[in-house]
Amino acid sequence: MVDQTDKQVPDFSDIEKEDLMEVMKQKGIQATRYLDERYIDGINTIIRKLHTSTKKGVLGFDDELEHRRLIFGSNSLPLDPPKHFFRFLFLAMRDWILIVLAIGAVLSLILGLVFPEQCNDKVKIEVAWYEGIGILVMVLAMMVISALSDYLRDSDFRYQDKQVKHEQKVIVIRGGDIKEIYRTDLTVGDLCVIESGSVIPGDGILVQSSDLVVNEMCLDTGGIVEKDPTGDPLLYAATHVTQGSGRFLVLAVGQFTKTAQAATKRVAINPSRKLEIAISSEDDQSHDNISLLYKHKEDNATLQGKINRVAVTLGYIGVTIAIITMVVIIIRFSVYTYSTRKLQFHPGHINEYIRAFIMGIVVLVVSVPEGLPLAITFALTFCTRMMYKNQSLVRHMDIIETMGNITNVCCNKTGVLTEHRMHVTKLYTADQVLDGDPRNYKGRIPSNLFDELCKGIAINTSYTSRILPPAGPDKLPVQAGNMTDCAVLQFVIDVGETYQSWRDQHPEDSYAKLFEFTPERKSMTTITKAEKGMHKIYSKGAGEVILPNCTSIYTNDGKIKPFNSEDMERVQKDIIKPMQDESLRILCLASKSVPEEESKEFENEKSVISNLTLLAVMGIEDPVREEVPDAIAKCTRAGIRVCMVTGDHVNTARAIAIKCGIIKPEQENLMYHGSEFNRYIRDPDGQINKDRFDAMWPNLRILARSSARDKYTLVKGIMESHVKPQGETVAVTGSGIHDGPVLRKADVGFTMGVVGSDVAKDNSDVILLNDNFGSIVWAIKWGRNVFNTVVKFLQFQFTVTWSAFIVIVIGVCIFGRSPLVATQMLWINLIMDSLASFALTRDFPTDDLLLHQPYGRHKALISRSLIRNTVGHILFQIVVTFVLIFHGDDLMDLEDGFTPETLCIPTKHSSLVFTTFVFMNLFNEINSREIHGRNVFKGIHKNYAFVIIWLGQVVIQILIVEVFTRAFHTSGMDAKMWLWCLFLGFSELIWAQIIFSIPKTWLPMFVRCAAIGTSKTRHVNLIRRTSRVSQLGRKYKPSYGFPQDEPHDIPPVTPSGNVLNSPEEELWRGPSMEKLTIMDKRV
Repeated sequence: MVDQTDKQVPDFSDIEKEDLMEVMKQKGIQATRYLDERYIDGINTIIRKLHTSTKKGVLGFDDELEHRRLIFGSNSLPLDPPKHFFRFLFLAMRDWILIVLAIGAVLSLILGLVFPEQCNDKVKIEVAWYEGIGILVMVLAMMVISALSDYLRDSDFRYQDKQVKHEQKVIVIRGGDIKEIYRTDLTVGDLCVIESGSVIPGDGILVQSSDLVVNEMCLDTGGIVEKDPTGDPLLYAATHVTQGSGRFLVLAVGQFTKTAQAATKRVAINPSRKLEIAISSEDDQSHDNISLLYKHKEDNATLQGKINRVAVTLGYIGVTIAIITMVVIIIRFSVYTYSTRKLQFHPGHINEYIRAFIMGIVVLVVSVPEGLPLAITFALTFCTRMMYKNQSLVRHMDIIETMGNITNVCCNKTGVLTEHRMHVTKLYTADQVLDGDPRNYKGRIPSNLFDELCKGIAINTSYTSRILPPAGPDKLPVQAGNMTDCAVLQFVIDVGETYQSWRDQHPEDSYAKLFEFTPERKSMTTITKAEKGMHKIYSKGAGEVILPNCTSIYTNDGKIKPFNSEDMERVQKDIIKPMQDESLRILCLASKSVPEEESKEFENEKSVISNLTLLAVMGIEDPVREEVPDAIAKCTRAGIRVCMVTGDHVNTARAIAIKCGIIKPEQENLMYHGSEFNRYIRDPDGQINKDRFDAMWPNLRILARSSARDKYTLVKGIMESHVKPQGETVAVTGSGIHDGPVLRKADVGFTMGVVGSDVAKDNSDVILLNDNFGSIVWAIKWGRNVFNTVVKFLQFQFTVTWSAFIVIVIGVCIFGRSPLVATQMLWINLIMDSLASFALTRDFPTDDLLLHQPYGRHKALISRSLIRNTVGHILFQIVVTFVLIFHGDDLMDLEDGFTPETLCIPTKHSSLVFTTFVFMNLFNEINSREIHGRNVFKGIHKNYAFVIIWLGQVVIQILIVEVFTRAFHTSGMDAKMWLWCLFLGFSELIWAQIIFSIPKTWLPMFVRCAAIGTSKTRHVNLIRRTSRVSQLGRKYKPSYGFPQDEPHDIPPVTPSGNVLNSPEEELWRGPSMEKLTIMDKRV
């Protein structure tokens, strides 16, 4: 604890951040020489001037930390401020179609005032200019709604970025206490603790390390570098630890780090690059550039690609219909005016030609499915927020749709299927097996063995692993750090000892040598500083690693006796095997003493861990999560295959898999050992035999004692398999440093938020903040819901669009004018695009989504069900509309509103047709909430947005007909007419039930389309700049660690730090990063 009298803000007048940045400019051993030449006492001088310590760090009180940030800067990079709403409005005003439409409206307004339109041989000034004003108002409304949706979407992206930052944490030592803080809270002078998998959060100088290897490939001159306080001590932000551990003193943070300065320099040399990757791009090209820079896993089978294909097709059809509409209106007017009626040209006739041009543009506006990308963006942002509330952080939104197609899940055991709160339940030591209350163990274990065991646990565990006091009176102690280490540390506490006293006697920097745990090594070994001429070696790890290296064992009287091969077989058969069958993780602990003169052999790990004395064999329980069996069952019903990929022993993995429901007790043939797996799928030359692999993987449920490479091979092989015609979509979970490549390779990469390394998080698509397999099932359900949402919106938009097209084209051919005028069509377009895209994307997923098989990569976006529903409703609406057009006047005793004499003026008859058409589509919007089921009202009470928007549209329609009559070419209706409009609209709900009764199998399979998508091309942009919203799903892909342009790939290193170089292992190398594009973007 810090004494109150010590809480004085330190004085940094004798050191500046430029001095520290100059230190970081040095390279390798030159840094040590520079410090010795520049400062009298080298690094110690900087430590004193920064008022910090290599043991206890900074004091850490609030005023001190704030003062450090004021002097040396904060650990964050300046972001562009949020764009104002009017900025998005300006961008919306650049839409060329709306600009052309506005110009036509202005011309119509001016000509309508100067040369009044003749209707029924009477001057009708207000007809033209009111319609012009109405069009301008609708154009403005469309721009405002478009700008508002962009503004809200930008806020969602920033919210997502904020949530990612909220999960970034680092471990520091402040006031002698180990603390976990947010990365942005890091300050100059902090003593930061790093380990394998950590991303370096700031520039600094190493003060203590153990076999530390750092990947500096993100630097211009970087590579795989060994770090040591006496050799190359400098660490740089955005690099990451591939091996070892250490502590470093932070010298520079945020924009003052070497990587940030280098990025700033590149932007200064080529300023256009900053615009190229700006956070909010203002042109289509930039979004494509960003997606290329991310190199995200995508293909033409994605939902976005399919939507692109639909957009292109509808766009071309719309252009064709728009041209036809303009030509027919112009020809019909010209023939009727100058040939039939023999009239002379009058300047007022220009209004008709402008009206024809405006109607053509309106048809084009209606045909371009701007609501499509808007709908998918709204659906993805809504899904992202809801998933975050369910403890799943989506790092970029375009992966959500892929989650709905998952067919295989390759998951870890620890922390995903299990609770990841471990505790020792059985102990074999001194020729006896102990279980039950650990407090009774001490009296049953010889005192010398007891002390040796507890001391070995305290010293030979990561010092960042610790047991913290319970968070509340009814809570359990908090396990922080490596869970296996925490389990054995908790054991020390349970038997009545304290591990911290031994750690205080043997600080990390006093170790003679440390071999940290790695998946390949499967053990951890610590060699303490010599005392009385002897070094003490403590080792712990898997049974197959430790037991063969033991030559002696403690007896029940505290003496040591030889431990031969027969004894080892007995321990494996009678002790370890029963523990494994109980799904316990096995941990063997051993030790030995060696003379000081043998320290030269400490670099030889094989020699170090030989001739050990076995102290104990522990059985560690990690209970299966309560919700996992049900989640596995849901996956099975949903056609999703779950495979456990673990480093644990086969017997332990099998016991856990049975508890989870992955396999049944009698299914022994569904398990493979890692070595057995490789022997089966590889030819003698080491190459993978695809035929053998495809014959094996469908029946694989457990891959035990596997490495990260085995997991990569499995995932890659399944993704490339052709066992099923529709292909496979693979999700994988990973948390370790070597899981980076497989997380990038998989279609969907899930990583653990609690135990996952920074490297794994930076390579992942989704971070499971609670490390829960149930969250994966929730994510799959949301992914399927996004696909369903888009299909629902397509069903509604196709019905509105094609009904309007047919009414317009037939009406123009018969009457010479469209039965629906421009302002009415713009209102209908607003209903089916912006408003519907928001209303139809707020439905929550249901468990019914998990009752069918995965869609697959090549599921047709336009299915037979959609075609059946769409065509059925189009026919109904066309029939009702034209019955009202031709007979509505007689049925309602009204003046015919569709004669050459009345078409140019608002009538109750035309208002009846327009309102009925709108109401039919509003009720069909309710029908569109279901594709397959009949209950279209299911869950509607939870979708407040849908209810509010739907009622709002009804109210606006009433106002349009009764209030804004001149602008929308309408005439007020009486109660009887309103009731008929309401009834005909409501009849859509009844008609929908009839359509649902028609089997979709009556339609041939070939009518399905949009199974294969297309990339965003200039053809789409020529029709409409829809790319403004279609690529925003990958606008942000925030780095979990310090910003960088490529996810981390981890090159494998041997225990000595050498990089492996075989061709297969090249894929594990980090990318050659010549430029930090994301850093450029943020700076």
